[in-house]
Amino acid sequence: MLATSTPDLILLDMALDTELGGQDILYRVRSNPRLKNTPVIAITGHPAMLEPVNDLVDLTMLKPSGSKLSV
Repeated sequence: MLATSTPDLILLDMALDTELGGQDILYRVRSNPRLKNTPVIAITGHPAMLEPVNDLVDLTMLKPSGSKLSV
């Protein structure tokens, strides 16, 4: 989907059960000139997953929903 569209915002689950994980997708988004300035909200139930990519996301949201947002 990101190959053909430019979203206003990306909500990215870091623990995707797909070939590419959330970190892989985030690296691809940030390395794509068309998408590199698109805001990304990383969503995870495992805060340690965000440590290597914390400087690449605009906001984090911890699951379950209703958890504290951090910037």
